Amino acid sequence: LNGTVNMRGGAGKLSGDALSIWADDVLSNIMTGRKRHTDVTCMLLKGNIKNGVLALQQAVLDTEDVLVRAKGSIDLGRQRLKLLVTPTPRKPALISLATPVRVEGVWDNPSVTPDKRAVMEK
Repeated sequence: LNGTVNMRGGAGKLSGDALSIWADDVLSNIMTGRKRHTDVTCMLLKGNIKNGVLALQQAVLDTEDVLVRAKGSIDLGRQRLKLLVTPTPRKPALISLATPVRVEGVWDNPSVTPDKRAVMEK
């Protein structure tokens, strides 16, 4: 498989509260309670596919609380991910878990670990 990918999505909802816990103020989440969903403003995915591997040029998920960017590659044939996902919170936070994470491995059970370089820089 070879070619290009250009996807855009408009407003929508992501179920669950994982995104807000990861990228929002921890104290705010504790005080206001869990969110049932996250409102998405838009999303964008652009990249090139060569021999079944999608190399991301741009991957963005935009919400009211956070802008999430991803870099890396997705092996469509082997169903493997190798991504660096970076949140940028929209509001200042006293305590935040908003740290870039590496998402690597097979689609149905990837490992998600904090990016060591980003943790050391904090």
